[in-house]
Amino acid sequence: MTTGNRPTFAHLAPLLALLALLVWYGSTFREPGGRAVELVAGTLIAPPKPLPGFRLVSQGGEEVDNRFFEGSYTLLFFGYTHCPDICPTTMSLLNQVAAELKGRPEAAGATRFVFVTLDPERDTPAFLRDYLAYFNPAFEGLSGDPAEIAKVARSLGIAWMRGAETGDGGYLIDHSASILLLDPAGELVAIFSPPHRADEIAADLLTLYEASR
Repeated sequence: MTTGNRPTFAHLAPLLALLALLVWYGSTFREPGGRAVELVAGTLIAPPKPLPGFRLVSQGGEEVDNRFFEGSYTLLFFGYTHCPDICPTTMSLLNQVAAELKGRPEAAGATRFVFVTLDPERDTPAFLRDYLAYFNPAFEGLSGDPAEIAKVARSLGIAWMRGAETGDGGYLIDHSASILLLDPAGELVAIFSPPHRADEIAADLLTLYEASR
């Protein structure tokens, strides 16, 4: 029996080796001084990716731009407050991450948790504030013009689309479940894909925090 033009293992071996290298590179990079940094759960973006210029609205009603994310690490999640499953589950998990960091106050103080709505039609700043306070009063929310939200979300690889209508006249939104990490320069430095574990995300944050000191 002949294999014809079907690829054999010998043909696939170089491709498999390349894929393994890419997976390794996605979780490891080197600081300028040459020190290797390896994450448990996150995929590193090296070099970090800048965000496009934007203007959004904070949960306090203030207009903010890229400077909003500067000065600390930020765990960023895109969702909407009427989400029945992924969003409340993720915000509860991020509250667990915050609890994991409490034993390291210097790292906890250098970390923020920000929720960006993909549904600004319903998620006003005040609505966001009340929603997030249920999970953690320190959590912050951003709303604003749909085009501005879309610009930031797309630059970060977030996919979403309006889904099925609900019985109460509302609607669902299908969206990515990834948690993003911005560095103190306000640039994308890591992505946490589901399934998520709070202890692993906290461990990766501590690794990056220590590497930046």
